Amino acid sequence: MLIVIGGDAAGISAGSLVRKLRPETDITVFERGPHTSFSARGISYYVTGLVDREEALIARTPQTFRKKHNIQVYTRHEVTIIDPGKQKVLVKNLNSSTEHWEHYDQLLIATRASPIRPHSSLGREKSAPRLSNVCCCAPFSVRFDSTSR
Repeated sequence: MLIVIGGDAAGISAGSLVRKLRPETDITVFERGPHTSFSARGISYYVTGLVDREEALIARTPQTFRKKHNIQVYTRHEVTIIDPGKQKVLVKNLNSSTEHWEHYDQLLIATRASPIRPHSSLGREKSAPRLSNVCCCAPFSVRFDSTSR
C-alpha cells in the first residue's frame, strides 16, 4: 500500500508513475483541498475573467483517477499525524471531522510549497495575495471584474 499525501501535480504524477511501474500496488492519495489536478497556469485566466468557471480549471476529478487509474483519491482529507514506527497515518475527514488510521508500506509526501512573501512598504495586509489553488481565486476575480469595467 502506497499512501501519497498531497493530490496536486507532484503527488498525482508520482501515484500515476507507480501505477505504471507496479500495477499491483494499492495507491491512496489524500488531498487537504477540494480539488486534485487543477491547472495552476489557468488561475490567472480565471482571475482576469478569461475563464469564467472555476470547474474549467479542473483537469481530472477523484472519480477519474479511481475509474481510469485505479488510484483512490480523497479530497478534503488531511493527514495530521505520521507514525513511521508503526507505518500508519492519522487521516482527518475535513467534511465530517472524523479521524481514522491508515496503514502504509510506502509513504510519499508531496505537499505544495509555500512561497516567501516579502514585506511590502504598505504592510503585509496590502501585499499581493497568494493564489495557490482554484478555491482562493474567486474573491479576487470578483473584485478584479468589478474594478476593471
